[in-house]
Amino acid sequence: MRRDDFPQVKALRTGQVVRHAVFGLPHERTGELRWLRVTAFPDAWEEQGRPRRAYAIFGDVTEQRRAEARLREGNRLLGHLHDANVVGVVVGTEEKVQEANDAFLDIIGYSHEDLESGRITWDVITPAEWAASDADALEQLRMTGVCRPYEKEHLHRDGRRVPVLIGAAVLDRDPLRGVEFVADLTDRQCREQERADLLAREQAARKEADSARERLAFLLQAGDLAGSTASEADLLEQINKLVEVAVTSARIASPPAPTCPTPGRRTRRFVPSTPSLRNASASARPIWFARNRIAAHWKLSCSRPSGCRPSDS
Repeated sequence: MRRDDFPQVKALRTGQVVRHAVFGLPHERTGELRWLRVTAFPDAWEEQGRPRRAYAIFGDVTEQRRAEARLREGNRLLGHLHDANVVGVVVGTEEKVQEANDAFLDIIGYSHEDLESGRITWDVITPAEWAASDADALEQLRMTGVCRPYEKEHLHRDGRRVPVLIGAAVLDRDPLRGVEFVADLTDRQCREQERADLLAREQAARKEADSARERLAFLLQAGDLAGSTASEADLLEQINKLVEVAVTSARIASPPAPTCPTPGRRTRRFVPSTPSLRNASASARPIWFARNRIAAHWKLSCSRPSGCRPSDS
């Protein structure tokens, strides 16, 4: 700064008060640039009407200048984010939305005409059960100037609910006015539901595969018994033991379920010989059916001239 530009020199030269002149000076020890606001007053007037001296009031406004620079940079970045429409950006008061980008309007299903007419209020686009969460966020804004990000829902114009993630910061305090950032979580929730459905199907498939392996193992053991047993009584006794083990395992794996008779014509079917078999879960019924078939094959084989042996079919 030239000497003639100093506020005191101007006050002496012009005889007028120089108000709020701001200029930067390097700090003598650190070399850091410090910003000063100066007001100079002329004093001690001569007979000709010229001041003989001037005094000045200095104020350090370095932090204020830095804050203003950060605010300008923030506004610039906010403008870029607003125009990019990556997330919803909203500026509003406690009652209504004043400004919003296309991304936010798409989330709630309203138009720029609705925005300009003042029809978009927080009560209209927020379900009643989220009022407590919004009130807590509003209190955080009053106390700290920001609120912790939190999840809620917005009401779309067509009535459906849109899950969103909200974050906000204060722009002005009197009256309270802030900026809000809104991210649509619909895609994330859909992916989570798809993963849950896939896991459920996988668990069901594994349960069915385990059940199929158990039935196959039983049939293989029953076939071995049919080939090594010499009489019908021995065969039924061995099969009863095998069925008892299978049914006990089924009762441990799942809670008992009542059996329901199959409607239709009367057919020959196996009746469990013990109460534990009669009350067993439905998963054991294929095993009882296999026992019935094996016993029937054994009887058919005994009726042949060649003697008692298991049927080949």
